[in-house]
Amino acid sequence: MGSKLLSTIAVGVFFASGVGVWSAMSEEQTKEVQGVVKDYLAKNPEAVAQALVAFQENQAKARQDSASTAIQKNKAGLEAKPDDAVLGNPKGTQVMVAFLDPFCGHCRAFHKVMDEAVEKEPQLKIIVKGIPIFGEPSLLAVKALMAAGRQGLYKQASALMDQADPKQTLDDITTSFETIQGFDKSRFQKDMASDGLMKSLKGTIDLAEKIGVNATPTLVVNGRFIEGGMPYGALKELLAQKA
Repeated sequence: MGSKLLSTIAVGVFFASGVGVWSAMSEEQTKEVQGVVKDYLAKNPEAVAQALVAFQENQAKARQDSASTAIQKNKAGLEAKPDDAVLGNPKGTQVMVAFLDPFCGHCRAFHKVMDEAVEKEPQLKIIVKGIPIFGEPSLLAVKALMAAGRQGLYKQASALMDQADPKQTLDDITTSFETIQGFDKSRFQKDMASDGLMKSLKGTIDLAEKIGVNATPTLVVNGRFIEGGMPYGALKELLAQKA
């Protein structure tokens, strides 16, 4: 057998159901093929690694294709909504959508990348859509950032939230935000309790589900779906690519 065929069989051995692979073969044929594969892998251990890499690449491509289709269907939802934070140039021609959770460590690290990108890319517009990946603490934090954003204070509130503990209460958050110049406590409390804010958040969560967001940070750049953060250099290259 050729190496490509054997690699394919190896993938089947590791990832497919044993019944599904061998059910069409007789017992003698099954043993023969298993013996050939075993002998081949013993002599060519690198084939296993190659097969695994090929499998992972195919899986990644399938996810990307599925996400790209979903992105096209949900273009309107990916645009900036009233309760989304917009960083950088509001009229910029380079647009990145970032799904973030305030208590996601990778998201907190990616804030520095976004700051650098905004500083160095004058046409960059970042639309931040907060989603509560980590349950109730994140839900409270996302709502608080949205409420602060209604006062134009998202950036300052986000900087404070980056240092916050997931165990914080609403009173803790309010006390922290009171250190922000121009913060209106009464308005904040009213917005936190409003049905409108929760409706906006539900819309973001529904959008995230539609395009397949399973973790944070997740980015949408030039129609591409990117799971995880990245250094500024890699982001710069993505922004330069055509959609």
